[in-house]
Amino acid sequence: MQEPLVQLRTPLTPEYAATVRLFLAESGRHFHAEAEPIADLMIAATEAFALAAKALHNTSDPATFSVEVNSSGEAIQVLISATNGFNYDHNHKSDSGDISGDISGAAIIEGLFPGLNPSGSQTLRLSIPTS
Repeated sequence: MQEPLVQLRTPLTPEYAATVRLFLAESGRHFHAEAEPIADLMIAATEAFALAAKALHNTSDPATFSVEVNSSGEAIQVLISATNGFNYDHNHKSDSGDISGDISGAAIIEGLFPGLNPSGSQTLRLSIPTS
């Protein structure tokens, strides 16, 4: 039998980034994941939170950040979404012409979860094994 879904939805403001990390840490422990994959989820979620916040820079619309966690028994599936999507453009340059800041968040997520290609997506689908 599949464990029930747990979900967190927060405003997309900096003070809620730590809440997202804590939610993933506790969800990972609840579903019996190892510490290292849980840490990877927390890092990916933090980077996704920052990318989503960057996507808001030209709008005053209220935005939310959502994390859904479910377990199949062998793996934990995590869906991360933001109402305005993610600023995941690898070719975007900042006003200073530096692209490293925009690439780093996407590169970190892709480094932790190879094969992930969320360009233009409003949802990241991540998975880690359980013990």
